[in-house]
Amino acid sequence: MPLATTRVSESKWNWPVRTATVTGSGIMRSTESAAGTATITSGSFSPTANALLIIVVYSRQSSPSAPLISVADTFTGTGSWTIREQTVGTASTFVNIGIATAQAGASPGSGTITATLDVASSRKILHCIEITGHDTTTPIAQTKPNTGTGSTLSITLDSSPGSSSCVLGGVAMAAATTPANNISAGGNYTELQENETLLAAGNCAGQSEYDTTPTSTTVDWSNLETINNAGAAIEIAPAATDRAIDVQDDATATELSTVAVSDPQVIVEGNATITDSFTVTVTDPGINPVILNISKSADYIQIVTP
Repeated sequence: MPLATTRVSESKWNWPVRTATVTGSGIMRSTESAAGTATITSGSFSPTANALLIIVVYSRQSSPSAPLISVADTFTGTGSWTIREQTVGTASTFVNIGIATAQAGASPGSGTITATLDVASSRKILHCIEITGHDTTTPIAQTKPNTGTGSTLSITLDSSPGSSSCVLGGVAMAAATTPANNISAGGNYTELQENETLLAAGNCAGQSEYDTTPTSTTVDWSNLETINNAGAAIEIAPAATDRAIDVQDDATATELSTVAVSDPQVIVEGNATITDSFTVTVTDPGINPVILNISKSADYIQIVTP
């Protein structure tokens, strides 16, 4: 019984570049509120179809148990809002931050976003952001908060972000007077927006920043006031894309002539567009058709023919 060995090695996998992109400046709408209520609503805007909607809420509240408790919008077709991360600063000042996301619909139209806080506050800020090119099934890879009272604040993500991910961070800063310090973004980060409430004293400032080519687990800020600061960061995963693969015969180092992927795609001359796990049928002169189950983690496969 003759044997024919076909190997698919890791070196033969071709991974296309996958990038999550910030649309335009990234910030769609920022809102400050001096009203002593537990809600804050953005102005009207029109999100990009199928974008990932993100809100960052910055507030200075009295003894909150959780800064952000719910989010709602008036767009068409938005998915459920999920609170991704939030943290409460130290006692007495209670500067807080919360981040939530939702998937925009195919035709969202124009509308507003409203965030509801745990405790009413006259010092609150809302940033509304959209991201495209993200994984629409599992958009958030990881999150992490941190608080501090120094002039710098740093968050260390639990794992290295993907090189094609987008890392978004926000920091809420307690400010004794107005204007507050101009918050400086981390070395690899671009500032999206910075606002501060404009009451006579006891204000809150909020800054959001992003990095679409992350190379570090660090998300940081400097030039903060040394009262109380609260930060949060999320990693937004890029959209999954198809992979390309060549199948060749080890004995001759040549591509097999026909490799057909089971539903839904077809490979011509040994080149395929495939997903992480797939089934192929290999046909070559002198070799009967063989069905192979291949997964991304496989180092190699062997074909045994009659």
